[in-house]
Amino acid sequence: MNKCRSHLLVTAVDDDINGTIGKSSSGMDELPTFHAENMQKNNMKVIYYSRTFLSIIGGSIAGVLGFTGLTGFISIVITSVALAAKARFSIHSYFDSWNRIIFDGFLAGLCRSCSFGHLHTTLCTYSDEIRVERRLLLALRYVILRMEMERSMSLLQMMVNEGLLPCGEEEMKRRNAIDKLKKIIVEWVKTVTYQRGLQKKYLKFASGTILTYGSYGLGVYNSESDIDALCVGPYFATIAEDFFIVLHDMLASKPEVSEIHCVKDAKVPLMRFKFDGISIDLPYARLKVISIPENMDVFNPFFLKNIDDTSWKSLSGVRANRSILHLVPNIEVFQAVLRCIKLWAKRRGVYGNLLGFFGGIHLAVLSAFICQRHPSASLSALILLFFKTFALWPWPTPVILQDRIARPFIPTDKVSWMPIQLPCSPYEFCHSNITRSTFYKIRTELLRGHMLTKDMLSPDFDWNILFEPFPYARIYGLFVKIFLSACDKDELGDWVGWLKSRFRCLLVKLEELLGFCDPNPTEYVDTDASEPNVIFYWGLPTDRIDLINTDLVEEYFLKNVDNGYQGSPGTLKLSIVKAYQLPKKAQSVCERKNSKPCWRVVDGNRKKVPPQPKYKPHCADEYLPTSENPEYPSAGG
Repeated sequence: MNKCRSHLLVTAVDDDINGTIGKSSSGMDELPTFHAENMQKNNMKVIYYSRTFLSIIGGSIAGVLGFTGLTGFISIVITSVALAAKARFSIHSYFDSWNRIIFDGFLAGLCRSCSFGHLHTTLCTYSDEIRVERRLLLALRYVILRMEMERSMSLLQMMVNEGLLPCGEEEMKRRNAIDKLKKIIVEWVKTVTYQRGLQKKYLKFASGTILTYGSYGLGVYNSESDIDALCVGPYFATIAEDFFIVLHDMLASKPEVSEIHCVKDAKVPLMRFKFDGISIDLPYARLKVISIPENMDVFNPFFLKNIDDTSWKSLSGVRANRSILHLVPNIEVFQAVLRCIKLWAKRRGVYGNLLGFFGGIHLAVLSAFICQRHPSASLSALILLFFKTFALWPWPTPVILQDRIARPFIPTDKVSWMPIQLPCSPYEFCHSNITRSTFYKIRTELLRGHMLTKDMLSPDFDWNILFEPFPYARIYGLFVKIFLSACDKDELGDWVGWLKSRFRCLLVKLEELLGFCDPNPTEYVDTDASEPNVIFYWGLPTDRIDLINTDLVEEYFLKNVDNGYQGSPGTLKLSIVKAYQLPKKAQSVCERKNSKPCWRVVDGNRKKVPPQPKYKPHCADEYLPTSENPEYPSAGG
């Protein structure tokens, strides 16, 4: 048994030794043979790579440094000599011949040097061109900014010459009128509190106030602008009795107040009067509180809770004004833009909400929209952007002033031609009477403004062309003459105000018959007539005039206006006149600064002309306008 185990052990050991020897033999066969030829090939590869990289480095350095001539070639020679020195000049030990050094070293490096040298020259030339272009762009930008500044200054000068900026005296006069009116409102609230028999503690705390809005609230008024002032009273002061009777009598008894009358049938009922010669529109809002602070927060839900619809509409104007002033980045720039746009709209016959054009709130929102999106632009650039933006605006896409507010849903039956969102409410839009004809007129004027202002930097640009009055007599051959009259000026004021609020009905009817009608917002007065009167001239197309019967249109319109009118109706007469039959004042294209009617009884021997304010704004000391205010437009020729 032991012998068998010994035999097996010896056999296993022999097998392991034989296996190990076999593996060693196969490993020896795998090792490379170190011959002199193989060593020379490997060395040549190493030297070739070294030479190549040294050549690249040398050529690159020479090219980047600009050594493209003899100096570049010398740098390549030095690099190649350094390579030969590295090989101890034993050329044949490492290379096949000297050609490796001459052609692959000198000439290849020289080519790389020329290539990088050309790249260096190109980069330097390109860098110089970039510097020149930057300097040219800076110079051009400076010239453009300088021209924009000159255009802005010339526009401001024109505004001063047109009397669009109020002087210090006018500003103080309006401020004093508002202060006096506030005291009258406080006295009125105390009187109503006593008449209602409320407790004495209420008599101490009860109060009301006046909140301004419109052009005066936005700070864009002039000497001829009226004041939109909202009377805010406590819950126990009603509009029918306390406002239109008690307050009316108190105002009528004041020596500063004149020409007072009530407009009860309007969408926003109000009183209209003159206070120290300043026209004031005074609507009323009744809040569910007793005491109203002088500068109440119109956004505070405490004051807006459970108020009636009329009060809500009256407050919308104040809330819209304050929202706009809060959203614009620069109030002074916004005011300048709005003044210019309002002047353009009045001159071009697209201002007047009751006749289907822009109202003051529409232009305020559109101007604020441009100022908000271009906070650093100059005045002239903002005017350019205004016309460019809204001439190409995809109407009826609504204009939304506030950011981060989703587009409100507009019912199909309430889609407006040009919807403009009220900034104080995401679900309300500015009231609009725009029709198909007036929309076409507005778009045409916006495109005209865009075509004129896009060449603002041209040497022959003139602001007067942009603000040139619309030439009705040249554009239209026929006009519908709307003659309105009443027994006295107070009745005429009520009658004209009522008819103007229904003018959209007449405009739509004329569109149905003729396809187009351009209502001129200017109001004329026939001084030869015996009764106070107001006349409108609306442009008509000449090719379809045979389709209109003025008697039927007049009858149709009177049926609409008679419904709901509570005053004494005046006279309405429609007729068709040709362009040459217009009065001289209507045929001329001169600017009529005072487009409001003068309601007066004309003396047969003496024609009274309403007084025109003459003043020079305090900021116009260096500008001396020489033009006088034009006469009031007369339909008498």
